[in-house]
Amino acid sequence: MLLSYLITYTIYAVLSLVPVWLGWYDYEEAFRVFLTLAVVDFVVTRFGKKFNKKK
Repeated sequence: MLLSYLITYTIYAVLSLVPVWLGWYDYEEAFRVFLTLAVVDFVVTRFGKKFNKKK
């Protein structure tokens, strides 16, 4: 499970750095994008299970 988190957040980090490498924005904005992806992923995986229970 820890390995899946590591892989997921590594992919998020690379995805948020691609626009920096293309010159679209700076590292501060890339960090904000990474944090947004991480928080949204955490909320969806954490609370999505509560609302997706089968009856």
